[in-house]
Amino acid sequence: MLSTRIVLLIFIGRLSTCTGGLLKINAGTIVIPCSLSAYDADKDGLVTEEEVEKFFLDKDNTEEVSKTWRESFFEQFDLNHDHLVQVEEFYLDKAYQEDCILSALMKG
Repeated sequence: MLSTRIVLLIFIGRLSTCTGGLLKINAGTIVIPCSLSAYDADKDGLVTEEEVEKFFLDKDNTEEVSKTWRESFFEQFDLNHDHLVQVEEFYLDKAYQEDCILSALMKG
C-alpha cells in the first residue's frame, strides 16, 4: 500500500514521485501548480503547448527540459489529443488532484 503522501505518476515512460506538489523527473525538480490558470497565460480557459512550454522556460529550464515537461504535461492531461488542455481534462486526473489536496492539507 502506498503512503498517503506519495502518489506515483508516469511521465513519458519515466516513473516519477509527486509529493506535496513537488515533482521530480530526470530533467529536474519543479513545483507543479494545482491550478490550470497558472499555465493559461492569455486567460482564455484553454492551455496550449506554447503556454506550457513558456511556463517551464520561465522556471529557468533549458529549452530541451521545457520541451520534456511540455510533452509530459500533454501526455497526462490532454485526454482528447487536441493539443489543448481544457479545465475538464485537467481536473479529471484524480491522482494529481488528490496530491494537490494532500499538499494543501499538509501546509494548513
